[in-house]
Amino acid sequence: SERTLHSCVAAPIRSGDEMVGVIYLDAEDASVSYDYAALRSLYLIAAHVGALLRARPMHFPKHAQAGSAGAGASPS
Repeated sequence: SERTLHSCVAAPIRSGDEMVGVIYLDAEDASVSYDYAALRSLYLIAAHVGALLRARPMHFPKHAQAGSAGAGASPS
């Protein structure tokens, strides 16, 4: 079935210089309209998520492999 999209808003999730995801909201209900305040709020939430990801890179395999050599190991 076809969806009628009335309003949408999206914000990138960045961890450092890398974009790691997107938060996306949409509404089919004509009474819901995302405005600039909603966009600012979503960007704030995305920034916090990105900061959490930057603080905990070991939960993601790509980052864990890059950081595993320096974690607890002394350079030769």
